[in-house]
Amino acid sequence: MSITVPETFKSSGGFVRPLVEQPVQASAEDRTITVPLRVGGFLTFECPEWCTSDHSEDIESGVYNPSELSHDGAEVSVELADFSGETTQILAASIRQYPFSSEENRPYMAVLPHAGNGESMGYLTAAEVNETIARVEAHLVALREMSEKLAEATAEYHRQVSAGRSTRWTSLLSDDVRTMPIGYLLEAFGARVVEGDGVEGLATMEPEGDGFVITLDRVLTQLMRETRVRALLLQRIGGRR
Repeated sequence: MSITVPETFKSSGGFVRPLVEQPVQASAEDRTITVPLRVGGFLTFECPEWCTSDHSEDIESGVYNPSELSHDGAEVSVELADFSGETTQILAASIRQYPFSSEENRPYMAVLPHAGNGESMGYLTAAEVNETIARVEAHLVALREMSEKLAEATAEYHRQVSAGRSTRWTSLLSDDVRTMPIGYLLEAFGARVVEGDGVEGLATMEPEGDGFVITLDRVLTQLMRETRVRALLLQRIGGRR
C-alpha cells in the first residue's frame, strides 16, 4: 500500500508534493486499486480477495480522507415473503473493513437484524460471529421442532373436520401429504402397507375396498419406505395444492 497526499495529511509536518499524473487503473489479477484524494494526491492499496466492491465510485469521485474508504464483502441474508408477495430481508451480514481508519482497521462482520433499516449490531469478531451462529443454529432446531408440531396439529385438525367421511384423503393438499405424520396419512387414505419381493418400481399403490393397499419391496430402507409412500400418495391426489 502506498499513499501520496498533500501537506495537510502529513502527520510529521513534512511536505509531500502531490502527484499530478493520472492514477493507473486497477489490475484484475493483482487487485491493486488507485483512487484520487479530493484534496490532492492519490491512494494506492491492495484490495483483499473477500471484497466484492470494484471501488468504481471511489476511483471516479475520489475520497476526502483515506479513513473514508472501506472494503465490503458479499452479503448473506434470509428472505421472507408476506401474503402479498412483498419480501423482507432479515439477519443480513457482510464482512467490512476500514483499512485506513485510525480507530479500528481490522476486518469485522456487520450484522443487521432487519436489512431494510440499515441499523447494524456493530462490530463482531470471528469469535462473536461463531456465538451468533450457535444461537441461530439453536433457533433453527427450535423452528424444526415447531414445524413438526404444526404438521401434527394440522393432521389433528384434518381428522376433526373430516370425521365420518370414508374418503378423508380427498381434501388433503400436496403440502399436507409432504409434511403430515405418515401414520395419519395412511389412516386418512384408509391404506395398509404390505411387503413383497421384486415389486415393480419398488412400490405400488392399488385400490382396495374404500381404501388402498401399498406394496413395498423388502429392499427398501425405512427412510426410503416413507419417501416412496409419500410419493405414491402425492400421485393419488394429483398434485392438488
